[in-house]
Amino acid sequence: MGGAYGNGLIAGLQRYISMLPIEIQRQIKITLAADFDPYQAEDFHANPDVKTQQFKHKNGWNIIGMGWLANGTEDGAEQVSVNKNDSSDHSIFSLFSDISKLAEGN
Repeated sequence: MGGAYGNGLIAGLQRYISMLPIEIQRQIKITLAADFDPYQAEDFHANPDVKTQQFKHKNGWNIIGMGWLANGTEDGAEQVSVNKNDSSDHSIFSLFSDISKLAEGN
């Protein structure tokens, strides 16, 4: 879903960038992919040319919030400490604390 989409988007951008003039290619950098609780992450691999961080949530008691749905480990991704907070379900609101851990880009 989101993680797989992000990997596909990066691959498409890399293909497009490779068709640009060399001087423009040198100016474009994809420096980070952040996968937030990606569904079935164990079925895909991080792009080796782009630093990938995987943020996972783990609290199996939260069946209604479904925080246990996306606990697979993505091959090649840097694992950020697992969020075990009681409110770490799989809603967008539970991901805000993960987003705040990202370094500012430049």
